[in-house]
Amino acid sequence: EHMLPDTATSDRLIRKAIKRANPLSKK
Repeated sequence: EHMLPDTATSDRLIRKAIKRANPLSKK
């Protein structure tokens, strides 16, 4: 269960990447 923190970090990075890629999309 050491992938829980890794997944959380990945989710945050993905969300940041999505916001950067779609600055017009605010959801």
